[in-house]
Amino acid sequence: MVGPIGSFIKIAPGKEEFAGIAEFAIGNGTLDRFIVTNDQDRKMMQDIRKSVGCRQDCGIFQVHASARFNVPGPPADGIETVASVLSIPNDLVFNCLVDNARIDTRALAKDMKSSQDKLLSRDGQGRQCIRGNIKEVYFLPNADKWMVKGGSMAAISNERKLRNTIGADATEALAQSKREAAQIQQELKELRSVEARREQEHTNLSRAWNKAKKAMSQNDTLISQLQSKVDEIKEVETTANDTIDTSECEEDVSQAENAIDQLQTSGQKLEDQLSSHKPEIDAIKSSLDETVIRNTKIMEDMQKAEAEITTFLETQTQQQDQINKKRRKLEQYEQAIKKHQEKLDAVAADKEKSLMTARILHHRLTLRKQLAQEEEEGAEDGPKIDLDVEPTKEVLEAIEPLTMKREPEHFQVRIDRANAKIKEERKKRKVTQEDPAEAYEKYMRAKTEVDGKTKQIHKIERKCDELRHDMKERKKRWKQLRGHLDRTTTIKFDEMLRLNKYSGSLDFSHKTNTLDLIVQKDNATAASQTKDVKALRYVAVFHSRYRIHTKQSLLTLFAFLDCSGGERSFTTMCLLLALGESLQTPFRILDEFDVFLDAQVRKLTIQALIHVAKKMKHRQFIFITPQDLTSIKPDSELKILKLLPPERHANVGGPTQQTLPFTSQNSD
Repeated sequence: MVGPIGSFIKIAPGKEEFAGIAEFAIGNGTLDRFIVTNDQDRKMMQDIRKSVGCRQDCGIFQVHASARFNVPGPPADGIETVASVLSIPNDLVFNCLVDNARIDTRALAKDMKSSQDKLLSRDGQGRQCIRGNIKEVYFLPNADKWMVKGGSMAAISNERKLRNTIGADATEALAQSKREAAQIQQELKELRSVEARREQEHTNLSRAWNKAKKAMSQNDTLISQLQSKVDEIKEVETTANDTIDTSECEEDVSQAENAIDQLQTSGQKLEDQLSSHKPEIDAIKSSLDETVIRNTKIMEDMQKAEAEITTFLETQTQQQDQINKKRRKLEQYEQAIKKHQEKLDAVAADKEKSLMTARILHHRLTLRKQLAQEEEEGAEDGPKIDLDVEPTKEVLEAIEPLTMKREPEHFQVRIDRANAKIKEERKKRKVTQEDPAEAYEKYMRAKTEVDGKTKQIHKIERKCDELRHDMKERKKRWKQLRGHLDRTTTIKFDEMLRLNKYSGSLDFSHKTNTLDLIVQKDNATAASQTKDVKALRYVAVFHSRYRIHTKQSLLTLFAFLDCSGGERSFTTMCLLLALGESLQTPFRILDEFDVFLDAQVRKLTIQALIHVAKKMKHRQFIFITPQDLTSIKPDSELKILKLLPPERHANVGGPTQQTLPFTSQNSD
């Protein structure tokens, strides 16, 4: 079992523009169907569809499982077939569409002219034909089509909106996307390893930067100290009048200047190193910022998780409390079950005791019957049956209890009623003690009466079973007759519509008591088909009433007509004639049926009615019309009766009235 068909179909890559017309060429409703390969699967599928409300045997293709068909490719460049546009990996679906949708014989083109130039040709006799195995050619943009019939090219336009439910075949694109995703994952892994190395380098550079910064700070402090000493020395030199020996100080100054130059050189080198590593430091800093943001988000997620864990623990505590309550209830239930089990054990013991008593009574009753039978037969030889002997346990266990369909309460009520009657009879007869022989005789008489009544009940039950079987057969035949009437009425309706080059069908729904009609204005163009009753302004109600048992089944048809045009009048006339044939009415009367028909259709309709009436001589037709009937010639089966105009109308110049012809089996 395969289906629905649409789930196995995709559009081939690069041919998406033909998706709409390819789906239209396949046919409406085909993609929703299922495929089976044997009768058993078909029956199971029908049962499933009936269980979900499908009332017709629809939506199922039965196809023999075989190898994939070898269909030919497109017949020309720029021309595609439905089979080449669709991507169908399932062989069973492909073969089913070839058999039922003819996807190998339906071509698809971008426009009508180019397709005709490439496919249309003429044979030796000058008749047009299509090259290759192509039967129909659909072209963009609206799925209009052209074909060749009888040696001539015919074009049919499509007014329905195209549907695009078939998707493109993205299998290769998905595989490529998966490969790209795997490559991206690998690159991401490598970048993460590079990021880890960069973070380590950033850490090392940060440490070196801090050391250099600390050394530079120390150098700045030393420079400022030396500079202050130099300033002091200069002040001393400017303020002193005598000559001071500064040779030792000059050596210190020169050493300090050399130290300053060295510190400046090392500081410049450190600044150059810092400037060279600044891009890397900035990149590492940005990555650190991202890491900080990510860590912050992780912390928030951890806080949420902790909150959820807290909620879970609180919920778990509540659930534990509920579990403890339910455990206490379970203990109460177990105690109650224990008490009920004790009661059941007591009831079982009473049952066993009652069963043993019943077996003893049954055994004694059997012995009494045997004794009575021997007395009736007059057997004197042989051992006598002793009623006082107690039966053994094996004999009692061999007696099987009888299974009764009724409840014990029923028999208890009967026993109570019988005891009440016994007491009443004893009271009437003033009997305090009953003779066993007399009681036994009464028992035998009652038993004989009960056996007779039981036989009557069995006989009545057999009769009821026969009546039920007969009722089912009658209902089955009645349904067959009803189906036959439906089919004959539909055939007659279509036959009458074809007189005006129409076609149609009727859909009787006996479950919903409705009648739906489908009319196709052009029997050669499916696009003119309509199911909308408003388009013809025709409303029909089919009402069926069934009476079973002794009354005859009745079939009543009520038709409410609202005619306001020639099409509706013609369709109404065809429907009434078809229904009348199924109803077997002896008289057919149509009153002013042609008032909305144009002259050509009215003439054709009247001729068709006369033709039908003459063929159906077992019926009598009466047609009433105010139109002119001078073009119709009466004969032995056709009479025209013209009524005299009313005096009050004639006096004021009002219209006159005349009737259509009618046919009759006899002249009366």
